[in-house]
Amino acid sequence: MRVLFVSSGTTDEGVNSLIRDQGESLKEQGILIEYFIIKNKGISGYLRNILKLKNHLKKNQYDIIHAHYGLSGFVALIAKQKRNKLIISFMGTDLMGNVSRNGTITILGRSLVTVSQLLVKNADYVIVKSQAMANKLVSAKVSIIPNGLDLKLFHSIDKSFALSRVGWDKQFQHILFMSDPKRPEKNYLLTETALNYLENCNIQLHFLNHISHNEVVFYYNASDVCLLSSYHEGSPNVIKEAMACNCPIVSTNVGDVKWLLGNTDGCFITSFEPEDVADKIKKALKFGQKTNGCNRIIELGLDAKNVAREILDLYKKVLKVYN
Repeated sequence: MRVLFVSSGTTDEGVNSLIRDQGESLKEQGILIEYFIIKNKGISGYLRNILKLKNHLKKNQYDIIHAHYGLSGFVALIAKQKRNKLIISFMGTDLMGNVSRNGTITILGRSLVTVSQLLVKNADYVIVKSQAMANKLVSAKVSIIPNGLDLKLFHSIDKSFALSRVGWDKQFQHILFMSDPKRPEKNYLLTETALNYLENCNIQLHFLNHISHNEVVFYYNASDVCLLSSYHEGSPNVIKEAMACNCPIVSTNVGDVKWLLGNTDGCFITSFEPEDVADKIKKALKFGQKTNGCNRIIELGLDAKNVAREILDLYKKVLKVYN
């Protein structure tokens, strides 16, 4: 079976690490995976890649095109040959919408959601990351398959070693904001306001931004609390990664976070009220030890190998239906 992954990327870094990890885990299942990277930015960048992909598909034979993100799915739909089967993995904002600083969905965000919903009618199958995303679609061709996790990369490490590795002061308690604070949907203002309620001078806040994928594990393990205050998510990989590292977590009730955390001690769901966020941070700091989050990830079957098997079963289903 030969599959082409279509996704955005950069000239320097190539395909997104999460998508690459999924591809590599499928290779371990015996699938031939190749990548087509949409390198140009913005909607115009996606449009400029339609002809490039069309030419690539004329020269190469694939059983399935697996597009990651709605606009990648649009490019693949226009460019694909009749013989190609199309699967689209929606990632989050493509179905939930881009939001402004105050949490309302932007005009562009609503347009993207509309495009994504139309794409579903023309895809052979669709993958979403959570039930909330599935609820946005009216189709029987939808499977909920969250991204899997490489437990060889993300695991618990001695905290003192991790602190030394990332260069954080051991005299402070460390909170890791698990996103880029400049992204509106990550709702950094809620975190900032909540920390003002803490009035704790012994806390340092750090951002999970511009950190190498292979180094992130040390930042999770050095943290006393991992914090997510997003307006919305699909199935946030940062939550799963932090859980695999057995880190205490505070998160708004977005995407499938409540399901992911379950009853894991040391992990807390918060409302969007800053006082509540501050209270949950206090509880997580008071917990003051490793969680058993990794056991929860294993229990849910979210290791990369297990998820790869689910996707492979879906590939076989699509090919069997249409062959």
